[in-house]
Amino acid sequence: MNWYYAQAGQRQGPVDEARFRELLNRGEIAGDTLIWHEGMANWQMLREVHPELASPPFAPPHHQSDLIPRRASANRGNGHVWRVPQDFPRG
Repeated sequence: MNWYYAQAGQRQGPVDEARFRELLNRGEIAGDTLIWHEGMANWQMLREVHPELASPPFAPPHHQSDLIPRRASANRGNGHVWRVPQDFPRG
C-alpha cells in the first residue's frame, strides 16, 4: 500500500509501508500528521487512523546524551525526543 502525508502544507508521497514506518520512527510523521491512502474517503490524522502508531512506547534514556533535540518546526513539548539505545534491554 502506498501512503501520502502532509508536511509543511504540502502533499508528500507516495511512500510504501517500509518508508512510512521509517518516517514515523524518525519523527517526520507524528500523531497529528494528515495521512491518506487509496480507499480512504478523506485525509485524516495518523492518531485517528492508527492510534497504536501515533504514541510510541515510552522508554527512559540511558544517558543524558540520549536526548536528541529536533529541529524547531518538529518540536513537541520540550523540544526533545527519547532515543532508545541499541543495547537497551527490551521486554
